[in-house]
Amino acid sequence: MENDAETVGFLVTASTLETIGRARKAENYWEEGWSASGVAAFDQDRTRDAYDVTAQYAISDDLLVTGHVLKTKLDAFNTNQNFLAYNGCCGPWNSNADNGGFGGTYTSTGRLAEGANGLPLTGSVTGINGVAQDTNTRRAEIESSVYDITVEYTGDGYTVKAVVGMTESEGGNGGNYNGLWGNGWTTGPVDDGITVDFDMDRNKTMYLATPGFDTTDPASFEHKGGSIARTELSDEETYAQLDATFDVDFGAITEIETGIKLRSHEFTQAQSNAVLSDDYQVADISQFADGTLKDFDEVMASGSVSSYVKLDGGKYANYLDSKIVSWNDRTDAYGKVEEDIFATYVQANFSGDSFRGNVGLRYTSTETTGSSFDPTGELSSVDGDYEDWLPSVNLALDLADDVILRMSAARVMSRAGYSQLTPSYSNINPTSYTAARGNPDIDPFRATQMDIGLEWYFNEESLASVAYFTKDIKSFITEKQELQTFPDEDGVPQEWRVTVPAQGRGGNVDGVEFQYQQSFGNFGTIFNYTYTDAKAENDAGEEIQLPGNSRNSYNLTGYYENDLFAARVAYTYRSEFLAPGTAIANQLDTNDEQAFLDANFTWHATKNLDISVEGINLGGEVVYARHSGGAQTLRTAVDNGSRYFLKATYRM
Repeated sequence: MENDAETVGFLVTASTLETIGRARKAENYWEEGWSASGVAAFDQDRTRDAYDVTAQYAISDDLLVTGHVLKTKLDAFNTNQNFLAYNGCCGPWNSNADNGGFGGTYTSTGRLAEGANGLPLTGSVTGINGVAQDTNTRRAEIESSVYDITVEYTGDGYTVKAVVGMTESEGGNGGNYNGLWGNGWTTGPVDDGITVDFDMDRNKTMYLATPGFDTTDPASFEHKGGSIARTELSDEETYAQLDATFDVDFGAITEIETGIKLRSHEFTQAQSNAVLSDDYQVADISQFADGTLKDFDEVMASGSVSSYVKLDGGKYANYLDSKIVSWNDRTDAYGKVEEDIFATYVQANFSGDSFRGNVGLRYTSTETTGSSFDPTGELSSVDGDYEDWLPSVNLALDLADDVILRMSAARVMSRAGYSQLTPSYSNINPTSYTAARGNPDIDPFRATQMDIGLEWYFNEESLASVAYFTKDIKSFITEKQELQTFPDEDGVPQEWRVTVPAQGRGGNVDGVEFQYQQSFGNFGTIFNYTYTDAKAENDAGEEIQLPGNSRNSYNLTGYYENDLFAARVAYTYRSEFLAPGTAIANQLDTNDEQAFLDANFTWHATKNLDISVEGINLGGEVVYARHSGGAQTLRTAVDNGSRYFLKATYRM
């Protein structure tokens, strides 16, 4: 929208998105110190509203001022339920009279777990410590805003652009409403007559059966305890940037770019726990039951637990809310990260009859302070700082009218995420005695990378290319676990497994990428394949697979487009890779190969209105992750199902 003089213009965008998510999961912690396995369900309703406003005022032909505001609000209500068979802690099994803390009587029909506990991986157990549901309901809410002003001036042979702005975000989980429901667990071994049959050594599924325990009867799930833990997050950054471009005539050099940027960032997390009134009493899950959870066939073997009582998470959360007396701040979960970043750069752009490119140098300096409460209750801080000189060069050579040779080299750096920097504890699980903690003095990812590629544009909309790339990694961030002792709610010392960032020593990545793209009238296809050979060393000097790297990956897309319709089908594949686990252990898992089929169809109903239908994971791919050490058994099998989206876009 513009005025008649075309000096003032506005662009306004508003959107709303409602999604329903579901997942069914088999979770296997059987061979860990805290030994259990579970049949888990995740259900979420999420709404995201956003609006984006951009206003421009051309003060003159040379001077343009732009203001921009973006606001988003996310509401997500979800309930996680996990039916668990809990062995106890922590082994090794059969090493002494109490079986290393595993009080049950086990019959083994297969191999034993390696490492921490030595439990049978296949067999049965009577007198297990507990069979129970661990339920967690959250009412997450996050609001974020972006404000910035840009002033751009074009002079005789130069352009200057200045930006100042800020971003802010606040929210949290809205309270994590936890419940423990079942038999045994906090009161000792389960009742006589309850047997657990198990097979944790299967390839694609988990077998867990509970003869004598009816998982569909609400009365089976006695209430063992409930709690509310509220997490609050805030994130704020102010920034200022000045860039200038100058036309020059230094032989092949035609343009010089330079600039400076300042950023000041603050991230804070805090947790408080509710104190519930003395009249808080619940017999079992009956008063909050909402039918049964099912559809576990893709992740659980035949004969396993196939359904169990579903919790009405909203009703249970409302009940706990009615019993709140006060809130206690959890000082060990409080953390703040302050980060100040200075960056400046200079770049020369050059070109000639059959070549073009640029050469540049960037300098960046980062100062980080992480604050948290130490074990004595005093607020303390840890400082970290580093600086980097980052040169780069890019060159394109026209070998023919339709063939281009591209080469580039650069030193690159990527900072750690704020969850990796925050020195306080998070993901605190008092049931499994696990937690995570960051390190504000961790070094960033650093590497020197080079690539060379050949591109052939064999017609106007078609391309075939091949490229070789190599990366010499100087440092990267991985994870390790530390054993730390903390008192529980009753003051009894307990050994916790705390996941912390670890400094990888470095590594090498070499690979080849091939790309093919061609149109056939209204039809077209895009294909790319990447082969990567990556090696790295962790903080202990051990050779490991580089986290996140797959040796083979490819994408194949087919599409059709005309004035009325657009359709696209995409198949994506990647081979196995190492990644942080989503299970309680918070450690790196080996993920199996993955392949997904997605599709999108758009109807241009009018000049202003588009209607789209999108399908994700149409093949219903199940995602598998395995313990990267020990017996390397299946850790998780996750069935996220297929997802479908209906979207309407209206342009004014």
